[in-house]
Amino acid sequence: MEKADITGKDTTVVIRKRRADYVRRFGSLAILLLLSSVMCVLSPYFLSTGNIMNIIRQCSVIGLLGIGMTFVILTGGIDLSVGSVVAFSGCLVAQMARIGFPVPVVLLITALLGVGFGAISGTLITRARIPPFIVTLGMMYAVRGAVLTMTGGAPITGLPPFYRVLGSMNIGPVPLIAVIWLCTGLLGYILLDHTKLGRHIYAAGGNQEAARFSGINVEAITTLTYILCGVCTCIAGLITVARLDSAQPVVGMGYELLGIAAVIVGGTSFFGGEGGIGGTLIGTLVFGVLQNGMNLLNVNTYTQQIVTGLVIVAVVFLDVQTRRGRRF
Repeated sequence: MEKADITGKDTTVVIRKRRADYVRRFGSLAILLLLSSVMCVLSPYFLSTGNIMNIIRQCSVIGLLGIGMTFVILTGGIDLSVGSVVAFSGCLVAQMARIGFPVPVVLLITALLGVGFGAISGTLITRARIPPFIVTLGMMYAVRGAVLTMTGGAPITGLPPFYRVLGSMNIGPVPLIAVIWLCTGLLGYILLDHTKLGRHIYAAGGNQEAARFSGINVEAITTLTYILCGVCTCIAGLITVARLDSAQPVVGMGYELLGIAAVIVGGTSFFGGEGGIGGTLIGTLVFGVLQNGMNLLNVNTYTQQIVTGLVIVAVVFLDVQTRRGRRF
């Protein structure tokens, strides 16, 4: 009788774990499909080709931030500086473009800028042992102050035609900037799911001590994730300039929260070690569809912020519950 009870208890635990895993893997896709279905009913314009392409275009910047943030959150970290880095990289790109720097040089410097910002944050976190929240919060304010000082708070306009073309060009019906986002996502997926580095990132986020005993350099892996996040963020800054055909020193405020939200909605655990790029892409689309739908329904901006906040809290709550389900 006791053996039967134990077996029954084990079976219940297994069922709970499987159910929790299904929720984590497919929950964001179910939310996206449900939300899209509701919007189709409420607005006849939602499924139009122009509107779908508009959603994808609007998702591109936050989508890139989400890709970079996925690497960081998988190791149990966070990066609050990405919004400020978007503004800084965008203004630097605009200034270099106005001076006459060749496009390849601008692209190279933009990538190196992302490496630099990521390396600074990662080094302070791993070497100085400062919590990621504090380091990136300080970076958020410092970088925002730097870009406002650099520009005097004024936008930068009069960019060469290349950047305007980059922001408006399509490949078939799909905006070029969306293609850049999706290709970056594909590269991130390959790195995480099909390389040794990706396995090390998951291991470092799942259990740092066990990863160290396995010979993984957790500090180097952590720093590298912040570098990858920095590069994705600077690409997002370049795309922002292309979309606006100008550089705004105040752009990007709140982007860090939307990037984090896209990652969490996509099924990546806020505690690290679980999730992936595919889920982040879906999570980004969830927020894109939500915002687009509320705009089509003429929901005012303040109410949109309330709805977005409630969605974020609900998804984090669901993440905590699914982890408990797997554990117990």
